[in-house]
Amino acid sequence: MFGKRERLEFEPALIAQITQASRRPAPERRKPWYTIGALGVLVAILTVAFSLRFGNRDERAVIAMVEEFGEGIIANELDRSLALFEDGEIGAPLIAAERARIGNGQGVAELSPAAMNRAQAERRATLMLLREELEAAGLRWDDAELVAFGGVQADVRVPELMRRAAVGITGNLYLRSGGRHYRIEVSAKRCRRRYVLTDIWQWGPVELPETALQPHASEKYLSFKNELNPSTASPVQQPRFIFVSLG
Repeated sequence: MFGKRERLEFEPALIAQITQASRRPAPERRKPWYTIGALGVLVAILTVAFSLRFGNRDERAVIAMVEEFGEGIIANELDRSLALFEDGEIGAPLIAAERARIGNGQGVAELSPAAMNRAQAERRATLMLLREELEAAGLRWDDAELVAFGGVQADVRVPELMRRAAVGITGNLYLRSGGRHYRIEVSAKRCRRRYVLTDIWQWGPVELPETALQPHASEKYLSFKNELNPSTASPVQQPRFIFVSLG
C-alpha cells in the first residue's frame, strides 16, 4: 500500500454542503478521482461523457503547474512545490483573490499565519513521505522524468456561497524512472491564469507502458462515473477529461 493522506479541511462550512466526509488525523487511503477545488469545494467528478479537448491557454496553465510541482519533488526542493499550494507563498494570494472574485460575501475566514505554518508543515511531511515511499517502490530520483498528467476538470458552483463557478482539476501526474511508471494524484483550483494545488491524494507505481497511460487515466475516470448515483444532486457542471504530455 502506498501513501494517501487525509486532505486539510480548511473550509468546513462549505465542505459540509457537498460531502459528509469526516476528519481523520492519521494517514489514510482514499478513493482516487475525488477532488477538492480551493474554496474548499470537494469536486466529485459527476458526468455522463468526456472530452479530450480543452483550451490551449488552460492547457498551458495545467502543464506549468504540474511541471513546477513535479520538478520540485524530483529535485528534493520541496519549498518549490509547497509554494504552489493554497497555503503557500505563491498559492495563498492567488486563492484569496479568486475567493473575492467568485464568492458572494459569505466565504470562509482566511487562515491565520499559525494555521498556514501548520498546514505547510503537514504538507512538507506528506511530500517527504511520498518521496520515501516512491523510492522504496523502485523510483530513482536521479533518473526520474515527468511524463504526463491525466485527470478531470470541472466547473463547480454552490449558489448559496458563490456568484460564479470555480474550476477544479484532479488527476495523476505520471513519472518515469528505470523504464517503469509511477503516479502522484493531486487536485488543484484555477485562479485566473494559474492553477493552485489544494491536495495530494495518493501515489505509487503504475505497471503500464507509456502508451497505456492515457487509457489508464480515462479508465479511472469512467470507473468513477459508473459508481455514481444519477439521482444525487451535484454542484459540478461541465466535467471533462484532460490529458497532457510533459517534457
